[in-house]
Parts: sequence; structure tokens; C-alpha cells
Amino acid sequence: MIGKLVLLMGPAGSGKGTLLSHIRERHPELAYPISWTTRAPRAGEEDGKSTNGKVYHFVSAQEFIQAKDAGAFLEWDHHFNNYYGTPVHEVQEALRVGNTVLQELEIRGVKQLLQKLPREQVKIIFVSAGTWEEVSKRALAREPIAPDELEKRHLHYQEEMLFSKNADFIIENKDGQLEEAKKRIDEVMKEILAS
Repeated sequence: MIGKLVLLMGPAGSGKGTLLSHIRERHPELAYPISWTTRAPRAGEEDGKSTNGKVYHFVSAQEFIQAKDAGAFLEWDHHFNNYYGTPVHEVQEALRVGNTVLQELEIRGVKQLLQKLPREQVKIIFVSAGTWEEVSKRALAREPIAPDELEKRHLHYQEEMLFSKNADFIIENKDGQLEEAKKRIDEVMKEILAS
């Protein structure tokens, strides 16, 4: 039996990490690949340890590029001035033995995976937090962002919102409605795991 790949995506500041952490608590049986990144760890983040649902392996740009050139990533992207990638071996092995894999990805990573895997094997959950103003407010509350970087994120937000029509499920996660978003994602995961 071949496993399923569940992709959690949405704009920066939409609450993907919070919902991913919620899913990890509810579904420890799922496979959660450790993403590689060249970005610096945020406050409280450690290499290989879960922070807000996400686990990263922090590497230099040179290490990342060498691994990428060696074909080590199922998908990879360069955005917000850093590289991010999903190790191919972790995902392929989990799928091969019939496990469900859950991964948080940006739009380019999702597009790459949709070209490599049968669509029926992939489920996309899109997390929306409303308007650009609401999403940017959340992102700015998390960390300072330069104006030119904020404009890049705005363009990225627009691209992701257009892509959301390709999602199998959309979770609304507006300010003050986190508990409702958690209930909805629980329903979605139940449906995915039952199929």
C-alpha cells in the first residue's frame, strides 16, 4: 500500500505552524520529515527539535547547495533570501511503507511535488488568515521585516491566494478563531486518514 502526502500551505502569518503543531499532538503516528533550511534559527529554535510544530535542520548555503546538486531533496525552494528543502529519502520511505506524511510547504514546493507524485496521492490543505493586512500584521508581530521584504511577501501572498483554488481543503484561521480552525483541521485530517 502506498501512503499519502498531506501538504499544509498558506501565506506567511496564516497560522500554518500553529495548526501543524496541533496536528502533531493529535497524530504522532504520521511521518513529519525534517526540512533543511539555510535561514538562521529563530528564538527558541534548535536543530532537529520541534518548535511550533516545525522541525528544521539548519545548514549553510554551501551544504544545502551540495545536497541539492546531489539530488537529496524531493522539493526545494529559495525564498525570503534562504533555501528550504524536503529530504527525498524520508518522504519516499514513509510513503513506500504506507504511512501518511504531513509537510508544511510554500507554493513552489507544492508545485514541484505535484509534478513528481500522482495527484490522487497528494492532499493539499490551504490555511487562509484573511486579507493581506491581517496576514502582514501577524508576520510583523512575529519578527521585524524590511519594507522591500514586506513587498516581496505581499506578491507571494497574492500568488498563494490564487493557487488556493487547487487545494483539496481550505481552513480559515482568522484572528480570534484559532479554536474553530483547529476543529476544522481535525475534521479534515479525519477525512484524509479515512480515505
